[in-house]
Amino acid sequence: MMQGTGGARRQGSGQGMVALLQELQGSARASVFARELGIAHSTLVKVYAGRRGAGRKVVAALLRRYPERRNDILSLFLPSD
Repeated sequence: MMQGTGGARRQGSGQGMVALLQELQGSARASVFARELGIAHSTLVKVYAGRRGAGRKVVAALLRRYPERRNDILSLFLPSD
């Protein structure tokens, strides 16, 4: 397992995670979507802007809110074989 906050795929960064977040957000405002996920609005904005990766809290929130999308979420967060 990678240590620290770096790492290519560990933080769920990249266009794939942003695309999935935008798809799940739909037409809702970012502040409403963040509240539904139980994360800070600023966290969501930073992920969208590429200033931070999704991280464990965002991924956990997505898994709680969208259990049916588990495979999609985890495939973007976990390193591939």
